[in-house]
Amino acid sequence: MRPEVGTKEAGRRRRQSERDREAEQNRRDQHLHDEARLRPCGLADSKKILPLAERFGCTVQTAADYSGISKSRIYEMLIDGSLAGRIIRGRRIVEIQGERGLLRMCGGAPSARRETARPEESASP
Repeated sequence: MRPEVGTKEAGRRRRQSERDREAEQNRRDQHLHDEARLRPCGLADSKKILPLAERFGCTVQTAADYSGISKSRIYEMLIDGSLAGRIIRGRRIVEIQGERGLLRMCGGAPSARRETARPEESASP
């Protein structure tokens, strides 16, 4: 059984609840509160994202997006050693810098567009 609350304590709790509701509404008005995740979104927005060339490594998905080849091919290249990578806390990280890094590999990677034969080089007469 809950003990009875005195009138002073009841008034204090009511005022505190009103202040809490007002503070929550202010956060919503200032868009500092993400309703979907219930965590402050102002902190994530201020986070600096490094360009890919300045990072140590990236995920396999990011490497695939950057290079234009499939994730499966990235995994194959990591296994055969033509692309450097590490496992950090259970995640496969593709190294970006270095001799076998992603940037060096992409420097020699074929473009995403197909090259078409020039008319003077075609085999047709």
